[in-house]
Amino acid sequence: MIITRIILMIALSVFFVASGATADILEDLVLNYSDFNSISCIAAGFTYVYFGTTNGVTRYNITEGYWEDPLNGYPGLKGDRIIQLQVSRDDENIWVQTEFGKFEYINTFERWNPVSDFPIDINPPGSHLSPTFDYFAPPGYDYLQDGVLIDEGNNRFPLTDILDDGWGNLWIGTAGLGVLWANPSGRRMEFRKFGLLQPDVTSIFSDNGTFWIGGLDIGYYRSGLTIFDWRNNKFDYLETSNLNYPIYEDINCIFGNKNTIFFGTDFGLLMADKKSREIDRTYYQQSALPGSQVRAVYSWGDSVFIGTDFGLGLVDLSPDSTTEGVETLLSPTAINALLVINEFLWIGTNSGTFRLNLRTGELGRMDMSNYAARGEVTDIERAGDLIWLATTDELVSIDSRTAKTEVYPDLIRYGGARAIAVNDTLVAAATREGLVLMWAGSKPRAVLYTANDGLLSNDVRDVVIDGEYVWVGTALGLTRFWLNSPSVY
Repeated sequence: MIITRIILMIALSVFFVASGATADILEDLVLNYSDFNSISCIAAGFTYVYFGTTNGVTRYNITEGYWEDPLNGYPGLKGDRIIQLQVSRDDENIWVQTEFGKFEYINTFERWNPVSDFPIDINPPGSHLSPTFDYFAPPGYDYLQDGVLIDEGNNRFPLTDILDDGWGNLWIGTAGLGVLWANPSGRRMEFRKFGLLQPDVTSIFSDNGTFWIGGLDIGYYRSGLTIFDWRNNKFDYLETSNLNYPIYEDINCIFGNKNTIFFGTDFGLLMADKKSREIDRTYYQQSALPGSQVRAVYSWGDSVFIGTDFGLGLVDLSPDSTTEGVETLLSPTAINALLVINEFLWIGTNSGTFRLNLRTGELGRMDMSNYAARGEVTDIERAGDLIWLATTDELVSIDSRTAKTEVYPDLIRYGGARAIAVNDTLVAAATREGLVLMWAGSKPRAVLYTANDGLLSNDVRDVVIDGEYVWVGTALGLTRFWLNSPSVY
């Protein structure tokens, strides 16, 4: 049986290489994170407990007490909604049923393959339990005897599966709150957080290895920011939906300084303390913001610059400030991007690029007449001496020492860039058609990567470069894209 399986896997590998199939994930290229908070089924092996979700399979290391990488970044699996889940005792084999059929994952080969049915001779550890009255809810929730958690907003989150793994752990799946753990004797439920609060990523702010991630509010019970320590694979949340006055809003932009995280929504700016994760200040159009939709935010010293759909708002947060309210510039221009470079605030707008001298207060518009980027500027980034402007048509670099400009028109075929991330050798661009990478020197042309290469969606909204990875925010979740993968070159 083992020899037959190895021969089959070799044959499959030869087929995929020979066929050059592009509608499959390129090996080792991507790892995908999404909203894993709706659990449909649970199964346990010797080392791991597995969770079937509406967005793939996740697994938790029981013996070591941490989350492993999700299993939906490996090639071969068709469909995301896990209906049924089964594992072998030694964790070598995983079987799932999705909306497109049944599949088997073999750890040795790190690939999913279609199968006709699940094995019938597997006797996995653990037993499934029905909800009973004697569970205790985590803080902020109440537990109803019919197996439902209810929050302070009266939103209901049913328990979907309970597995006693036989090792002194109860693993509890929910519809909307993810995974909870309880001791079989005490039955007090604790969260085991993993995955995005909302799958449709709109903005990513990188904060020394921790990502603050915002998304769209499209009717979820939960809203706010996902906090992702990607090096340790740990998740937490800053939820605005569980406040005394719940806030359900699209998050368009995020920025942070030492103590505060700022995030702009369609209705204003929220400021939260990083340590307590509590909202401590808000600015809305009623608070004299020039517009309601906040598209960009930047903090510099005690000043906060708030880019809206109707102008730039300036707020002085210094303790001895005599200025109250919000000062407005560039009304009624829509502000899309803000970046401080050498005591100048660069401002990307729907009508070009402006610079504000932060010492003198002098504001001027940059002369774009010598090159094509005269229209809407969507993002501004810097790497070394080069300042990069992303527009709805193309990409422009400006040498800050010589003022020499270079235009890269390749992006026009993809509808321009929504956002960019840059380093000394690479530009990554978020477009409506996918992720576009441009290498300096040996690869000056743009290369497009799409869902055919493993991205969760072609609808890319934001990008961040961190070390050897590009993190790609899409309409269906977050993708970690490995730049050093042989598939890239």
